[in-house]
Amino acid sequence: MADAFREMPLALGTAQLGMDYGISNQSGQPDPDTAAAIVSAAWREGIHRFDTAQAYGRSERVLGESLRRLGVAEEARVVTKLSPVAVDGGEHALRESVRQSVANLHVPMLHGLLLHHEGQWAQWNDGLGSALMDIKQAGTAQRIGVSVYSPEVALEALRDDRVDLIQVPANAFDHRMMTRGVFDVARKNGKEVWVRSVFLQGLLLMAPDEVPDAIPGARKAVAQLNEFCAAHDVRRAWFALFYARTRYQNSPLVIGAEAPRQIEENCALVSAADGGAELCDLWDEQWEGETEVLVNPSLWNPR
Repeated sequence: MADAFREMPLALGTAQLGMDYGISNQSGQPDPDTAAAIVSAAWREGIHRFDTAQAYGRSERVLGESLRRLGVAEEARVVTKLSPVAVDGGEHALRESVRQSVANLHVPMLHGLLLHHEGQWAQWNDGLGSALMDIKQAGTAQRIGVSVYSPEVALEALRDDRVDLIQVPANAFDHRMMTRGVFDVARKNGKEVWVRSVFLQGLLLMAPDEVPDAIPGARKAVAQLNEFCAAHDVRRAWFALFYARTRYQNSPLVIGAEAPRQIEENCALVSAADGGAELCDLWDEQWEGETEVLVNPSLWNPR
């Protein structure tokens, strides 16, 4: 099975490995053995990209130790994101935080080093971009960039010659990046885009009656997706991955997991998520539920 996935655009999101994460997370942070098994399953299935962050609790350490034990740390492509403390602490603190990340991850070089929040982008031209360029030129990171929320910042970053990689949210509920041409601009400018929130923290997969009332419009949106998938005799998880693979031009899709079996299940779904765009077109024609509070988890207050 692994050979079939070596070219698939998947990345393991590791926020779950370092802290409780996700609206649908029922098991909390996995224990060390389970975390190692998740990383091992991902590698076995051909997922060799990993997304983490300094602010994800123990995620970097857990991921790094798992990669080291597997003996694949030198091959893994890891993207990490800078904590606000590192960004606001001056150049010395920034460099020290990156040094610690590389040590935690046991990698010879980061595949990508990103600003974690698009609010930090305002500092890019005030020395922050130059500091990250220095880190890149020193051979510590192969690519630098920013994790964004809005299409406006995504497009601005993609037009900056120093930016190599951005991370964006996009899914069957969230069409903003696609409709604003973010993927087209990235391709034209030779930039790499990683897509997060393919399942919108699991919201797209929840049963409609389990969706928290505190997220306005979410229950109606999930019910609409559920009815659409039932009408076309497809699973919602399959459609979410199919939609992402079809619409996002082979960008790596960042997908988390609470257990190894989820890795295996998602890989099986991805292998089957091929075909024409007609089903995606049908969904786009009838989808009317996109609102900022629905697609931006930072605005949720589900518990």
